[in-house]
Amino acid sequence: MIDLDKLKRGQDFNKLGESYIIFICPFDFFGKGRHLYTFRETCDQDATLKLNDGTAKIFLNTKGLLDDVHGDLKAFADYVQYGKVSGEFVTKLDAVVNRVKYSLETRLEYMNLQLFLEETRADAREEARAEALEEGRAQGRAEGRAEGRAQGRIAMIKNLFAVGTPIKFILQATGLTEAEVYKILADDTQTDSSQNLR
Repeated sequence: MIDLDKLKRGQDFNKLGESYIIFICPFDFFGKGRHLYTFRETCDQDATLKLNDGTAKIFLNTKGLLDDVHGDLKAFADYVQYGKVSGEFVTKLDAVVNRVKYSLETRLEYMNLQLFLEETRADAREEARAEALEEGRAQGRAEGRAEGRAQGRIAMIKNLFAVGTPIKFILQATGLTEAEVYKILADDTQTDSSQNLR
């Protein structure tokens, strides 16, 4: 997505500029105590081979323990983590943050964003409900068809028995066990128990 935004249609790939994706983390994702972890594309089989595509992923750990970054970056990490204002860069940043935070226009934009997110969530919930409802209907239809087949099989067994079809043929026709067929016939209150079941 970043590359698409940076490269105009028909432009040569060599015109693509550098891109950085920065993750600001209030925890040490890699557990090495560093403030900064930078990743660039390298070959898995030979780490000396660099892709040199101008992309980098940077993880800034605001809880770093090592003395591995310069003053402004350390001050920025402390500002993000603790709200501590120190140094020229963070002082300017804090002024911008406060201006944005107390700007009526920004607050309205934020409220609009909140409304949009809530509407999006509501739409997603409604869509999930509709999918669940349709799934329930489909399951109900499948269960209804299965119930209909079962009722049809029961009626067939009773009809075959009523016209004197031997049980062994009913078993072959239905694929049921003898016990299952006898249970179905026993449930039929109209079955004459004196009939010869064999």
